Amino acid sequence: MLIARKDPRRHRRVAARWLLRYLEVCDEATIDEAAMVAACLAALAGDRHRDAALTLRAVAERASGRQRT
Repeated sequence: MLIARKDPRRHRRVAARWLLRYLEVCDEATIDEAAMVAACLAALAGDRHRDAALTLRAVAERASGRQRT
């Protein structure tokens, strides 16, 4: 989230790695979820940064919970 604001040149590459990591951790992820996460990662660089960050935080917490069970 900080990279999107502080170093926009690196944002796309880091966002792609984050998406890959999410998909590796969350075996049950659907194409719809992956598309939503990708859209939120892209939105981090725009004027909807706060909304995207909140959504991504919730997704990460849910994926983290799935991993523990």
